[in-house]
Amino acid sequence: MYNIVNMADTVESAGVTDEMLMKRCQEGDFQAYEELYRKHSQPLFSFLYRLLHDRELAEDSLQGVFIRILKKSKMYKYPMPFS
Repeated sequence: MYNIVNMADTVESAGVTDEMLMKRCQEGDFQAYEELYRKHSQPLFSFLYRLLHDRELAEDSLQGVFIRILKKSKMYKYPMPFS
């Protein structure tokens, strides 16, 4: 089941950008990956649900996106835009 996370708990308020988080992911910082998930999972899930009209399929798609981000993080070229 998809969980909504309190957005006030993100490091974005501390001036940490997605690009910085991706760089930290490349260095093996799993907390940075979790932060990206907290920041982007809710809006991405909402988009996927509106697109697919199926909660389960939207959840599976969301999971696939974040697995791909994790697997492909080594290919990210800092400071290219993350989005």
